[in-house]
Amino acid sequence: MAEKLGAKTITNTWQEIGFPTDHPLHVGMTGFFVRDEVRKVHRQADVVLSLDWFDLGGTLKDAWDGGIVEAKVISCSMDFHQHRGWNKDYGGLPPVDIHIPTVPEAFISDLLPILASIKPKINYVIKSKPRADLPKDGQLRSMSLPARIEMRRKVSKYAS
Repeated sequence: MAEKLGAKTITNTWQEIGFPTDHPLHVGMTGFFVRDEVRKVHRQADVVLSLDWFDLGGTLKDAWDGGIVEAKVISCSMDFHQHRGWNKDYGGLPPVDIHIPTVPEAFISDLLPILASIKPKINYVIKSKPRADLPKDGQLRSMSLPARIEMRRKVSKYAS
């Protein structure tokens, strides 16, 4: 969907997200605080499509410094059921223009056939990083401390 629309994507550090972080349309990851390129992309957006984003209200508030969110916000989430209390245990209400009360998988499954006729303007190429070697028999075992240190060194080399 992002490729068909040429939409920039952002992922967060709390959830398992279904978008490759090495894709050219991936801008970056964010946590509780929206900074740098992620903030810039939020502010340049005409539309923000949130697919079950954790604390969407807090993210948008931070991206726009507590001011008015100028982009149209479409939220596909069931989180609104949690936002019923005065104490904001589950985050503040996000400023949503269109609310789609379902899970992202159902929404995207229905949306993809509608987008099928759109041809992407760019043929995106993902330059994947090498994967860590797994044991040949597929069994993962406890690692000794030297083996953990070595694995961390290998992973760090590709993460930077």
